[in-house]
Amino acid sequence: GAKLHATEEAYMLRALARSERNKPMKLLADHIRALMTRDSLNDYGRGLLAQAALDQGMRSEATTIVAGLERRATTEGDGTRWGSSVESWHWYDDQVEATATVARAIHDVRGETDLVRSAIRWILTRKKGTSWTNTRQTATVVFSMVDLLKSAGELAPNYTVTVSANGAAILSRKITSDDVFKPEIRLEFTGAQLRPGTNTIVVDKRGGGRLISTARIVYHATGAQL
Repeated sequence: GAKLHATEEAYMLRALARSERNKPMKLLADHIRALMTRDSLNDYGRGLLAQAALDQGMRSEATTIVAGLERRATTEGDGTRWGSSVESWHWYDDQVEATATVARAIHDVRGETDLVRSAIRWILTRKKGTSWTNTRQTATVVFSMVDLLKSAGELAPNYTVTVSANGAAILSRKITSDDVFKPEIRLEFTGAQLRPGTNTIVVDKRGGGRLISTARIVYHATGAQL
C-alpha cells in the first residue's frame, strides 16, 4: 500500500498514546522519538506528536517539540498560525487544524502564553458564520478550545458583558457557568443603529473569565455588475 505521510503516523501515535494515557509503553516511546527526527513532519504532526509524548509521560521530548514549534510560528495581522502556506487538499496541510493542534500542545507544556492567545485570535478570524470551513476543521478547533478553556478554569465565568453602538446600549448580560454550553450570543446591527461613515462598537467586560468575540461585516454595493 501507499506509504503513510509522517503526519498520518503522528495522528495514529497520538490516538494510541491517548488510549494508553499514563501507561508508558516502550514501543510507543521509541516511535515518538524516531518520528521527532523526521524532517518531513509538518507543524500539524509536531503538535500531535507533542501531545502524544505528554500522554506517555515524555515531558522532556514534548518540551523539545514545542520549542521548535514556537520558532516556526508565522505572524499574520495580530494573530499567529502554523501550517503550510501552499494550497493543498490534504487534511494534514490545513492551517486552521494545525494551528488549533499546536496551540493546544504549547498550552499543555507552557500554559497560557502570548503565543497561545495570539493563535486563538487567528483561529477566530477564520470562522465563517457559526462554524469553520468544514466539519473536520470545526471539530478540531472545538476539541482543542474546550481543553484549553477547561485547563485554564474558563468554564466557570462570572462577568457582565455590555455592548453599545455609537453610545447607545444594545446588550447587557450576566455570564455564568450556566451559559458556557448555551448557543453563542449573536447581535445584528441594523441601519437604524448605524450611520454613514465611522461607527464605534464597544464590547465591555467586567468580572472574571474570558470573553471571546468576533465581528462580521456584510454590505451591498450599488452600481454596474463586475
